Formats: sequence, structure tokens, C-alpha cells
Amino acid sequence: MNVGVRLYYARQYSLALKELQKTLELYPDSNLLLHNLGHVYLQAGMYEEAIATLQKAETLYGSNAHNRALLAEVYAASGRRREAQRLLEELLRQAKQGKAHARDIAGVYVALGEKEQAFPWLEKAYEARDPYLRYVKVDPRLDPLRSDPRFQQLLQRMNFPD
Repeated sequence: MNVGVRLYYARQYSLALKELQKTLELYPDSNLLLHNLGHVYLQAGMYEEAIATLQKAETLYGSNAHNRALLAEVYAASGRRREAQRLLEELLRQAKQGKAHARDIAGVYVALGEKEQAFPWLEKAYEARDPYLRYVKVDPRLDPLRSDPRFQQLLQRMNFPD
């Protein structure tokens, strides 16, 4: 799985899929594996596969904000904006209760093409010292933000090397 995840961050999605699918044969019910596979399917443009994979994770493990956020991103990328917005509203309610992460909400806004809404949520994640921000420099879901000076400033504040 770790090899597949690293290939995902290297944007080698077909190789990442092969590695993750091999791992899935060994661990067909791993929530983390299903979630990572959902990420790769999303970036590979395989939206129906991503939706089915994330729904399987929900069936096996119940609903959680992290998977729901990724599902919202898939819906947004696949043109199912209404469904993405519905999940985003759910995540915003959960965030008020401390049950959804700011980084996930930022990702949904990016997928919806609402960059201005994404930045305050990235700031909240930074202020909360969200450990998943360690991937901010390489996460392909954030590629639409990379040219924005605010994103570059965030990377500098996080002391990422150039």
C-alpha cells in the first residue's frame, strides 16, 4: 500500500492502481486501502470506480468525515455538483462539532473550483497543526492552488524546502 501511495503522490496513477489493487487482493476490506484507492481513482478520472470504492468503505466501516469529503471531491470532479454540495454542507455542520477536518473541507472547495473558499480552511488546518498537511506540497488534489501566492506562503510558513 505504501508503494501505491507514493506512486500516487508522484502522479503515476496507473502504477499506483496496480500496486493498490494487488494489495486489495490481500486485504479486501481495509478501510485505509479503500480510501487510498479512491484517491487514485479520482486522479485517474475513474469516477464511478472511486464512488463504488468509497461506498464500499462506508458499507464496511460506516460513514466518516474523511471518506465523505473524498466522495464529495469525486462528485465535484465528475460533474455531480449538487451531490458534492450536499456532502459539503454535511461536513460544514460536522466541522462545527469538531467531527470534520478543515483540510478535508478545503479539498472539497478545491474540487468545486472554489479556491477562495479553500484558503481559509487550509489556514484553519495549519493553525490546528493538522498532521495531514505534511502532504500539502505533493498532494495532487491541491494542484489548482499551487500558482497562488497564498499557497506558496503557506509552504514557506511550514518550512518546506523549495
